[in-house]
Amino acid sequence: MKSHFLTLVLSALSLASPCMANDCQSLGSKAEKAGCLWKEATAAEHEMKVSYGCALAALAAHDEQFPRHKFRDRFAANQSHWVRQLKEDCSLAADMAMGSVGAIIEPGCLANGFSGRDLGLRQTAHQFEDFEAKPTLECQRRSD
Repeated sequence: MKSHFLTLVLSALSLASPCMANDCQSLGSKAEKAGCLWKEATAAEHEMKVSYGCALAALAAHDEQFPRHKFRDRFAANQSHWVRQLKEDCSLAADMAMGSVGAIIEPGCLANGFSGRDLGLRQTAHQFEDFEAKPTLECQRRSD
């Protein structure tokens, strides 16, 4: 059990630093870095939500052709579960960190998680747009 927690903390530590924009890395205090990272996490979550909307819209044509599969419902449930799990994992990793480093672990972990999920959702949207879906202008811009 301890090895699982240690793996989680080490993963969170490795996630916290790569996502830091140059602006965040140059800040002096952990509090300043944490504030900057929370802004990044919020922006990354917003981008992910837009990509999720594009993917969900792209699934509409697929759902109409195969209604019994309920792809959109299952996709929505999966997304909800994924977001909840990411937030719990990042919060736990921050709680387990020693000292003030926890303040930068959680937002860094969230920013990386949301950014990675955003990329996957963009790919999903693009994949299903090719399946007779007509993407919105916002979704078209995101796939370019």
